[in-house]
Amino acid sequence: MIIFWIFTIFVGASSFAFALIYLQMGILGSLLFALVSMLVCRGLLTLFRRWLILSERIAGESNPDERTIETNRAIFWRRMLWLAILAFSYFAGAYVVFGMLPDEAIAALPQFMGTLLTNLVYVMALMVVNFMLFFGAFFIYGRIGRTYVDPGEANYEVKIEDVRGQKSAVEEMRRILRLMEQGRLYVKAGGKRGSTCS
Repeated sequence: MIIFWIFTIFVGASSFAFALIYLQMGILGSLLFALVSMLVCRGLLTLFRRWLILSERIAGESNPDERTIETNRAIFWRRMLWLAILAFSYFAGAYVVFGMLPDEAIAALPQFMGTLLTNLVYVMALMVVNFMLFFGAFFIYGRIGRTYVDPGEANYEVKIEDVRGQKSAVEEMRRILRLMEQGRLYVKAGGKRGSTCS
Protein backbone atom coordinates (compact mmCIF):
# COMPACT_ATOMS: atom_id res chain seq x y z
CA MET A 1 0.00 0.00 0.00
CA ILE A 2 1.41 3.35 -1.07
CA ILE A 3 0.24 5.09 2.12
CA PHE A 4 2.60 2.89 4.15
CA TRP A 5 5.56 3.95 2.01
CA ILE A 6 4.62 7.63 2.33
CA PHE A 7 4.34 7.27 6.10
CA THR A 8 7.70 5.45 6.22
CA ILE A 9 9.39 8.27 4.25
CA PHE A 10 7.96 10.85 6.68
CA VAL A 11 9.24 8.81 9.62
CA GLY A 12 12.67 8.60 7.99
CA ALA A 13 12.81 12.35 7.32
CA SER A 14 11.74 13.26 10.86
CA SER A 15 14.19 10.71 12.32
CA PHE A 16 17.00 12.21 10.24
CA ALA A 17 16.14 15.71 11.48
CA PHE A 18 15.87 14.51 15.09
CA ALA A 19 19.24 12.73 14.94
CA LEU A 20 20.98 15.62 13.18
CA ILE A 21 19.61 18.50 15.25
CA TYR A 22 18.88 17.08 18.69
CA LEU A 23 21.22 14.09 19.00
CA GLN A 24 24.08 15.81 17.06
CA MET A 25 25.00 12.57 15.27
CA GLY A 26 26.35 14.13 12.10
CA ILE A 27 25.20 13.49 8.53
CA LEU A 28 26.27 9.85 8.24
CA GLY A 29 25.03 8.90 11.72
CA SER A 30 21.73 10.66 11.08
CA LEU A 31 21.31 8.83 7.76
CA LEU A 32 21.92 5.48 9.48
CA PHE A 33 19.50 6.42 12.26
CA ALA A 34 16.86 7.41 9.70
CA LEU A 35 17.40 4.18 7.74
CA VAL A 36 16.96 2.04 10.85
CA SER A 37 13.86 4.04 11.81
CA MET A 38 12.39 3.52 8.35
CA LEU A 39 13.05 -0.22 8.50
CA VAL A 40 11.43 -0.52 11.92
CA CYS A 41 8.46 1.57 10.80
CA ARG A 42 8.04 -0.52 7.65
CA GLY A 43 8.19 -3.71 9.71
CA LEU A 44 5.51 -2.49 12.12
CA LEU A 45 3.33 -1.40 9.21
CA THR A 46 3.81 -4.84 7.61
CA LEU A 47 2.59 -6.46 10.83
CA PHE A 48 -0.34 -4.04 10.94
CA ARG A 49 -1.24 -4.82 7.32
CA ARG A 50 -1.03 -8.57 8.02
CA TRP A 51 -3.37 -8.10 10.98
CA LEU A 52 -5.81 -6.22 8.74
CA ILE A 53 -5.71 -9.07 6.20
CA LEU A 54 -6.16 -11.78 8.83
CA SER A 55 -9.06 -9.93 10.44
CA GLU A 56 -10.59 -9.57 6.94
CA ARG A 57 -10.70 -5.78 7.03
CA ILE A 58 -8.77 -5.58 3.76
CA ALA A 59 -8.26 -8.13 1.01
CA GLY A 60 -4.96 -9.92 0.60
CA GLU A 61 -2.84 -9.98 -2.53
CA SER A 62 -4.43 -11.79 -5.46
CA ASN A 63 -1.06 -12.93 -6.82
CA PRO A 64 0.10 -16.09 -4.96
CA ASP A 65 3.76 -15.07 -5.16
CA GLU A 66 3.05 -11.66 -3.64
CA ARG A 67 0.88 -13.27 -0.97
CA THR A 68 3.72 -15.66 -0.05
CA ILE A 69 6.22 -12.80 0.12
CA GLU A 70 3.87 -10.75 2.32
CA THR A 71 3.31 -13.70 4.66
CA ASN A 72 7.03 -14.44 4.97
CA ARG A 73 7.77 -10.76 5.50
CA ALA A 74 5.20 -10.59 8.30
CA ILE A 75 6.67 -13.71 9.93
CA PHE A 76 10.16 -12.20 9.75
CA TRP A 77 9.05 -8.92 11.33
CA ARG A 78 7.09 -10.72 14.03
CA ARG A 79 10.26 -12.57 15.01
CA MET A 80 12.26 -9.35 14.92
CA LEU A 81 9.64 -7.68 17.11
CA TRP A 82 9.92 -10.40 19.74
CA LEU A 83 13.72 -10.21 19.66
CA ALA A 84 13.52 -6.43 20.05
CA ILE A 85 11.13 -6.77 22.99
CA LEU A 86 13.49 -9.29 24.60
CA ALA A 87 16.52 -7.02 24.10
CA PHE A 88 14.62 -3.97 25.34
CA SER A 89 13.46 -5.88 28.42
CA TYR A 90 17.04 -6.92 29.19
CA PHE A 91 18.47 -3.41 28.79
CA ALA A 92 15.57 -1.79 30.68
CA GLY A 93 15.87 -4.33 33.50
CA ALA A 94 19.63 -3.84 33.69
CA TYR A 95 19.14 -0.08 33.88
CA VAL A 96 16.27 -0.10 36.38
CA VAL A 97 17.61 -2.82 38.70
CA PHE A 98 21.38 -2.34 38.49
CA GLY A 99 21.72 1.15 36.97
CA MET A 100 23.73 -0.22 34.01
CA LEU A 101 24.06 1.67 30.78
CA PRO A 102 23.67 -0.31 27.52
CA ASP A 103 27.42 -0.84 27.03
CA GLU A 104 27.78 -2.10 30.61
CA ALA A 105 24.75 -4.37 30.15
CA ILE A 106 26.31 -5.86 27.00
CA ALA A 107 29.56 -6.48 28.89
CA ALA A 108 27.62 -8.22 31.70
CA LEU A 109 25.57 -10.35 29.28
CA PRO A 110 27.88 -13.45 29.24
CA GLN A 111 27.94 -13.63 33.03
CA PHE A 112 24.16 -13.14 33.15
CA MET A 113 23.62 -15.91 30.60
CA GLY A 114 25.90 -18.25 32.56
CA THR A 115 23.97 -17.59 35.76
CA LEU A 116 20.64 -17.95 33.98
CA LEU A 117 21.59 -21.27 32.35
CA THR A 118 22.96 -22.64 35.63
CA ASN A 119 19.74 -21.78 37.45
CA LEU A 120 17.67 -23.16 34.58
CA VAL A 121 19.51 -26.50 34.72
CA TYR A 122 19.05 -26.53 38.50
CA VAL A 123 15.29 -25.90 38.26
CA MET A 124 14.89 -28.53 35.52
CA ALA A 125 16.74 -31.06 37.69
CA LEU A 126 14.42 -30.25 40.60
CA MET A 127 11.40 -30.74 38.35
CA VAL A 128 12.67 -34.16 37.22
CA VAL A 129 13.37 -35.16 40.83
CA ASN A 130 9.87 -34.08 41.92
CA PHE A 131 8.31 -35.97 39.03
CA MET A 132 10.26 -39.11 39.93
CA LEU A 133 9.33 -38.67 43.58
CA PHE A 134 5.65 -38.80 42.72
CA PHE A 135 5.62 -41.18 39.75
CA GLY A 136 8.91 -43.06 40.10
CA ALA A 137 7.38 -45.86 42.17
CA PHE A 138 4.72 -46.54 39.54
CA PHE A 139 7.38 -46.47 36.83
CA ILE A 140 9.57 -48.95 38.74
CA TYR A 141 6.59 -51.23 39.44
CA GLY A 142 5.74 -51.17 35.75
CA ARG A 143 9.32 -52.03 34.79
CA ILE A 144 9.55 -55.03 37.16
CA GLY A 145 6.09 -56.31 36.28
CA ARG A 146 4.30 -55.50 39.52
CA THR A 147 0.86 -54.01 39.47
CA TYR A 148 -0.89 -52.08 42.17
CA VAL A 149 -4.55 -52.59 42.97
CA ASP A 150 -7.13 -50.45 44.65
CA PRO A 151 -8.93 -51.79 47.69
CA GLY A 152 -11.83 -53.98 46.59
CA GLU A 153 -10.18 -54.93 43.27
CA ALA A 154 -8.01 -57.72 44.58
CA ASN A 155 -9.37 -61.24 45.04
CA TYR A 156 -7.04 -63.62 46.81
CA GLU A 157 -9.62 -66.46 47.05
CA VAL A 158 -10.18 -65.62 50.70
CA LYS A 159 -13.67 -66.32 51.94
CA ILE A 160 -15.37 -65.12 55.08
CA GLU A 161 -15.56 -68.73 56.25
CA ASP A 162 -11.76 -68.79 56.43
CA VAL A 163 -11.81 -66.09 59.10
CA ARG A 164 -11.18 -67.46 62.55
CA GLY A 165 -12.61 -65.83 65.59
CA GLN A 166 -15.79 -65.45 67.55
CA LYS A 167 -18.97 -66.29 65.70
CA SER A 168 -20.62 -63.00 66.62
CA ALA A 169 -17.72 -60.99 65.16
CA VAL A 170 -17.78 -63.04 61.95
CA GLU A 171 -21.55 -62.58 61.62
CA GLU A 172 -21.22 -58.86 62.22
CA MET A 173 -18.53 -58.70 59.52
CA ARG A 174 -20.80 -60.60 57.11
CA ARG A 175 -23.61 -58.16 57.80
CA ILE A 176 -21.33 -55.15 57.16
CA LEU A 177 -20.00 -56.67 53.92
CA ARG A 178 -23.53 -57.47 52.78
CA LEU A 179 -24.62 -53.88 53.47
CA MET A 180 -21.60 -52.55 51.59
CA GLU A 181 -22.33 -54.80 48.61
CA GLN A 182 -26.01 -53.82 48.62
CA GLY A 183 -25.00 -50.15 48.72
CA ARG A 184 -22.60 -50.66 45.83
CA LEU A 185 -25.30 -52.42 43.79
CA TYR A 186 -27.78 -49.68 44.71
CA VAL A 187 -25.43 -46.98 43.41
CA LYS A 188 -24.62 -49.04 40.32
CA ALA A 189 -28.36 -49.30 39.60
CA GLY A 190 -28.67 -45.53 39.62
CA GLY A 191 -29.38 -44.74 43.26
CA LYS A 192 -27.66 -41.97 45.14
CA ARG A 193 -25.61 -42.36 48.26
CA GLY A 194 -27.28 -41.01 51.35
CA SER A 195 -25.79 -38.00 53.07
CA THR A 196 -24.01 -38.83 56.31
CA CYS A 197 -24.45 -35.35 57.72
CA SER A 198 -27.71 -33.51 58.13
